[in-house]
Parts: sequence; structure tokens; C-alpha cells
Amino acid sequence: AVSNASVATAALSGTRTPKGSYSLEVTSLAKGQTLASSAFASSSTTVGAGTLTLRFGTVSGSSFTEDTSHAATNITVAAGATLSDVAAAINGSGAGVTAYVAQTVDGAQLVMKGKDGAANGFVLEATEDSGSPGLSDLAWSPGSSSGQLLAGASNAAYKIDGLSMTSPSNTVSEAIPGVKLNLTATNVGSPTTVSFNDPSTVITDAMNDLVAALN
Repeated sequence: AVSNASVATAALSGTRTPKGSYSLEVTSLAKGQTLASSAFASSSTTVGAGTLTLRFGTVSGSSFTEDTSHAATNITVAAGATLSDVAAAINGSGAGVTAYVAQTVDGAQLVMKGKDGAANGFVLEATEDSGSPGLSDLAWSPGSSSGQLLAGASNAAYKIDGLSMTSPSNTVSEAIPGVKLNLTATNVGSPTTVSFNDPSTVITDAMNDLVAALN
């Protein structure tokens, strides 16, 4: 049981039977990077041709540190492709980045959202075909003049019994032995309690009463 159910939900992980009670304070939730491109006239505007490359790692201020264990993803953009076509190609690339075209007051913008966790930040590189330029308008890296970083990727930060911990995901296993936590909100300065109760005796008594009633 979590005394403040808005902060987290808990389930047994099956590795062991937890006992007692624990204090849980969530200071921040894990988030994914959200990036918006510069504005285009419409979602059907052609964007040039070439290759877009997503590289993954940690974005911090004006710097990017690539995670070389996370393979980069190349996305081929054919001549005549529109902004909507690029969004569909990103979604179909298997890179773990989702994309859609937002119709904003400034025009049509390509919005890309990465997975939760600080190491899942990303940059977008463009290699243009010389005969069909324009793809570089979609490129983004920290400090570039094109595009807009709407949200940075970050890890979840929380405390169990006052001890600081982090997780790249809001689903946390074994921070409390035998328990999987799903963090859903912050409660800075107001720790909640995760507690356990074994209802075996109550269940046994109830089943005995049921059997007696049936007999």
C-alpha cells in the first residue's frame, strides 16, 4: 500500500516477500527529450532529400556526449518528401523516437519525442543530396539556431528512507526489496509511506467460513 497513491503505485516483483514500511519521496520524474523543428508553411511542404541521422546520448547545456553503445539511426529522405513524410519515416525507423507534425501559430513544426532517461537525449544530423537541398533545416544540436528544445531528457530522482537514488525510468525495480514501483508524481518535502500486510490468516478464515456455509 502507498499512503499517497498519486505519487506511486507498487506491485510485488516476486523476488522476495517485503516486510515493514518504507519512506518514499520523489523529487523528479524521468522524462524524454522533446524537440521541435523550425516552422514550415504546411505539413505538405517538401523538405529536400538526403539522410537524417539520430545520435543518442546526454545533452547538457550547449554540449552533447554521445552514448556509443546506443547505435545511431539513419533515416533516408527521398526527393519530394514532405514534413509529414519525414515524421512517418522517423516513426517507422525503430529508433525509439516518435514524431508528429504540429500546426502552430508559426506554421507546421516537426515534433520529436525520445524515450525517458538522461542518456536518451538525441541530436539530429542532416546529410543533403546536392540536387535537392533543404534537409539541413531539420538538423539540430545543442546551441544550434534551428529548432527548439522543448524539454530535456532526465532521470527520475527519489529517496527511499532518506537515501537518494536515480533511475532512467519511472518504473523502478528493487529500490525496495521485492517491490516494483511506478513513479507517477513528485512529493518534495512530503514523503509518503509504502507498507505491507500479509492477509494470509484473514483469507484462510474467510475460505473456512465459505466451506462451512456451503456444507
